[in-house]
Amino acid sequence: MGMLVDYLVAKLIWNSHSCITEGGTTITYAEFLDKAECLASKLSDKHVYGVLCAQELNTAIGIFACLLSGATAVPLSYRYGQAHADSIIECSNLQCLITDDGGNADVMLLCPRPCAKRKALADIALIPYSSDLSDNLKGVMLTEESLYYNLVDIENQFYMEEEDSILIIRPLYHCSVFTGEFLAAMSAGAHIHFYSKPFFPQVIAKEVFDKSITVLGATPSVHGQLCDFFAKFSRKVPLKKVVSSGESMTKAVADKMLRLLPATKIYSSYGLTEASPRVALLNPDLFEKHYKSVGAPLAHVEVMVTDEIGNALPANADGELLVRGEGMMSGFYLNAQETEHAAANSWYHTGKIGCLDKKGLLYVKKRSENMIVRAGRRILPHELESVLTSHAKVADAAVYEASDKRSLRKITADVVSEPSVSKKDILNLCREGLPSYAVPDVVNFVDYIPRNGAGKVIQRCGDS
Repeated sequence: MGMLVDYLVAKLIWNSHSCITEGGTTITYAEFLDKAECLASKLSDKHVYGVLCAQELNTAIGIFACLLSGATAVPLSYRYGQAHADSIIECSNLQCLITDDGGNADVMLLCPRPCAKRKALADIALIPYSSDLSDNLKGVMLTEESLYYNLVDIENQFYMEEEDSILIIRPLYHCSVFTGEFLAAMSAGAHIHFYSKPFFPQVIAKEVFDKSITVLGATPSVHGQLCDFFAKFSRKVPLKKVVSSGESMTKAVADKMLRLLPATKIYSSYGLTEASPRVALLNPDLFEKHYKSVGAPLAHVEVMVTDEIGNALPANADGELLVRGEGMMSGFYLNAQETEHAAANSWYHTGKIGCLDKKGLLYVKKRSENMIVRAGRRILPHELESVLTSHAKVADAAVYEASDKRSLRKITADVVSEPSVSKKDILNLCREGLPSYAVPDVVNFVDYIPRNGAGKVIQRCGDS
């Protein structure tokens, strides 16, 4: 076993009576370890195993069994649909799946297919998949060592205790959830609650009260939605700590969280699957004043902001965000060309626009390929979304670029609002808060903004 497994097994034994719950099932840490060891005895360190379970608890057992056996795990999730899972199974040449079709996590053989040489993956513990805006799937090869260093960095800044109860509402398919929530909670001996039902904010808000949840991670949009439902309860919100990630924080959501969660420590974070995943974390003492920041880099992480030809930029200058450190990936699985392109000069090129201020706080301003360019000027969708959601009667918004029937590119805003809000109201709001070139060309009033299993806005592009 490697350093991560040794570390976590010791924690499981020390906190053997702590519990993990999903639905009506509760097991102790000792029972979790027993189940993982039993499954691990069926696995071979010469194989790569996809882990595709209906229950997140079984997903956790499956991944941990792979770690115990020295096999490599590829996390999958039904919450993104069978077609998405099948795409990952195909592009990663999986021969074996760990599923819970029979109720418990077990091994299922797939149709024979060409298998990658396991020797090349001897040090790889996990291959979570990420995708860019064109849905180009990339398997990120992470070692036990990289996961360990990231976990220790997270623990040193986002401290949980045995008395805490964490509600995990996003799938373990996401490295940010696996490392930053599940492993961090397990290391602390906290009570872990998995929620894998369909996403309904009102149900999740009730879970927080009913289960006395003290720790919760979600996107800013989801935190904003949950706060709306918290406001309807007369009881004090039990949350002690929340962490926001996955989207840019808006002023409207920050103000709402500060108002409705006055006794809660609010953290903002930024991470990449390629970094195991966390890169930076904002101390809650700085949240009110620097809510747009994702904080300072973690101890084992370095960040740099560069111009188009790779020169480091001064404080407060926008450029491409580069990352390196102990938690970085070993490369992309079965994709040497993409690995070489992304990791030039030992730095990982994130493809995201960001800046560092004079205090060393990091600001991330969306993917560079997600920028809208109008009249030679860069427009970042999240800045428009922040203006839109500042309206008291606008609950949510998503901005993207789309083509009309004449193939002209239009800045398009989908808006969720109260019926009394008109298109004129939205445009007037934008004209007051944005330069003329950034005002949306098209405003669509919609019932909801589509989000994926992580609660992130599903980016739209193409035809309007």
